Amino acid sequence: MHHESDCPLCPVTEGLCFWGELTPYNPWQRRLLPWFSLVALVLLAIVWLEQRQPANWLVFVLSTILLAFAITGLASARWGCNRCVVRVWGDV
Repeated sequence: MHHESDCPLCPVTEGLCFWGELTPYNPWQRRLLPWFSLVALVLLAIVWLEQRQPANWLVFVLSTILLAFAITGLASARWGCNRCVVRVWGDV
């Protein structure tokens, strides 16, 4: 699905990725977004596995934010419209 009119992810990406003006869409953004999202998930798993003590609130908050962006990136790359993909990337 790459049409803005029927995209179910637009409200999610607009709420989560609130920064700046949208840059023009480039096809490389959709191709690289799942890979960057998977890297974020791997880093998150490493942080969780290396945690030797109970996680403090900062680790919990940062990991929750990273998890939300990674899942949004994966979903946007697969099912989102071009506007969703651009919004997740921001000004890159």
